[in-house]
Amino acid sequence: MLRAWNRIARINQHRIFQWDLCSISSSPVSNTVWKEEEVAPVPDRAYYYHNRPEEGDSMYTVNVRAAPSRYYYSIFHKPLTEKFTRYILKKGRGDLADEIMCDTMRRIKIKQLTKYHNAPSEADRDDIELNPYVIFDKAMSNILPTLGLKTSTRAATVFHIPVPIADEAKFFMASRWVLDYCRGRRPKTPLSERLANEFLLAYNNEGNAVKKKQDLNRQVLANRAYMHIGWK
Repeated sequence: MLRAWNRIARINQHRIFQWDLCSISSSPVSNTVWKEEEVAPVPDRAYYYHNRPEEGDSMYTVNVRAAPSRYYYSIFHKPLTEKFTRYILKKGRGDLADEIMCDTMRRIKIKQLTKYHNAPSEADRDDIELNPYVIFDKAMSNILPTLGLKTSTRAATVFHIPVPIADEAKFFMASRWVLDYCRGRRPKTPLSERLANEFLLAYNNEGNAVKKKQDLNRQVLANRAYMHIGWK
């Protein structure tokens, strides 16, 4: 009985080894998708703008592979806007998240244009920003925290230690403050309307998300005496 089990184990092991060889082997179909002489694309629109091909350049003679769908070359694409759109996403509804973000930018544009046309003088109109992407970038920069707090327990005492935060963590915290506040406010109002109002308030250094940042800064200042604990 033991010999039979050992023989079955060796056969299965041989089959698994053969399957691994087949899985890592390159098939003729995968090799014919892209040829070796074709060049991979550069995922940077500014690279092609500053390096325009001239006659006799390799860009005229060498084929470039198709760019993956995750690369964007549109002049309207902004990495931070795309990242915030991914935070809006729920249950894999990327189309809905894109629609909400586009509607948010549209509402910001309409609100600023209305304010622009209702301005009493030309000097007041010059101070009104009409580009929704500029408003979004400045609003997020006003919400980004400078330092964070880390909880540490020493001798049954809990300390809140101020620590630096990575850039990605700062943007995630700011996005979470904005989305948590907007999702908890008046569900009959469209989310794009709530986001537009919050971004316009944050653009003027106001709003709930900015208050969250200010509260965190006050906590950091109150616990600055424990900063040396994080170095040990």
